[in-house]
Amino acid sequence: MDVPVVPCEKLVRARDGDNSATMRERVGAARARQAHRFRDSPTRHNGMMTPMEIETHGALTPEGLETLRRATIPIVIPTLLTWCASAMTLPT
Repeated sequence: MDVPVVPCEKLVRARDGDNSATMRERVGAARARQAHRFRDSPTRHNGMMTPMEIETHGALTPEGLETLRRATIPIVIPTLLTWCASAMTLPT
């Protein structure tokens, strides 16, 4: 996969987004949701989830599934095209 060079100025420019205090609040809220989700389980965070817990707590809504589909199409299609092109290359 080719990744274009990103100019330094673009990487260091100020961005719109959440400040540290807001991010700290969001992380704290996410940790509280995890603690509630796993209150009756030996699991302590999402990374420790069993396959059954993933099915129970990680089911996608139709909207979430559509978001995932839209996000993966730009990745899957070029990868698939590259794979097909290389598979069709004939030896010389």
